[in-house]
Amino acid sequence: MNDVVSVLVLFWPLLAMFTTIFVVIGFVLAIFVGSTLLFIGVVLYGLYSFLRDEGLFIWLYEKISMVRLQLTDHLRDNIQKSFLIKGSVPLSLKTPVLYVCHPHGLYGFSWYIHFSACLSEWPTKRPKLAVHSSLFRIPFVRELMYLNKCIQATESEILETLKGGDSVALVLGGIEELHKTSGDGIKLIIKKRNGFLRIAEKAGVPLVPLVTVGENELFPFLKSPMLDQLQQTLYSWFHIALPVPTWSSFKEWIKIVDRPLRTPLTTYILEPVTDATKKNYIKRILDFAKSENVRIEIIG
Repeated sequence: MNDVVSVLVLFWPLLAMFTTIFVVIGFVLAIFVGSTLLFIGVVLYGLYSFLRDEGLFIWLYEKISMVRLQLTDHLRDNIQKSFLIKGSVPLSLKTPVLYVCHPHGLYGFSWYIHFSACLSEWPTKRPKLAVHSSLFRIPFVRELMYLNKCIQATESEILETLKGGDSVALVLGGIEELHKTSGDGIKLIIKKRNGFLRIAEKAGVPLVPLVTVGENELFPFLKSPMLDQLQQTLYSWFHIALPVPTWSSFKEWIKIVDRPLRTPLTTYILEPVTDATKKNYIKRILDFAKSENVRIEIIG
């Protein structure tokens, strides 16, 4: 039974994906089938809102959390052997930190394990994970986000969280970087991004780059002309992406219930960037790549 619960917990990113698919399908059906489905959908959403406001989802989460705490030592050991961490934030830093995560990867498995599932041996207080704000507009996915220690990746909410004393982890490359995911090194979107520098300056916090090595190679996603067209349509309509994992990715992830990943994923905590300019930040990333012999390409 514990193994079944473990699988459900580990597959939270896929659950969010499938929930989003169902919501999108419902949206399309409401348009093309007629006003009856739209009316039913409004009624169901009203019921959902009522139950949410009455605290049903909080109650369910508390029950799930009780089971989650009973995860087998075997599974936790597998995860901690699979998601390694090198480095730490200097204890001299008294302020919250804006962690900048690279790369995005298939579903950001590393960031989920470190900051939402809280199953890795993270060396300091865990930050709140900032995710795409469009996910908070989807019923049920919104609740999953907040209950899994996520916040919206908007400047206002990140600033509010930092000024409130909590650190934040931001996956900088976002959906655009996700589409560049391949098994051929790490491709990063940095040059186009300016908001993270502005947030660090306004909040008066240092930037701490995080780089996970090996995730792109271990968890590729399925690519085909039809899927690429679907992804482009979803992005243009809803500003979301729903990458489909390959069968090998799926099997590798599910097997973690019984054994560690065949290739451990290492997340490196780089030295803080206190003089937050884009030039200094990119230099910190490239210096790390050179010192650790990691293939990193800045593509945008």
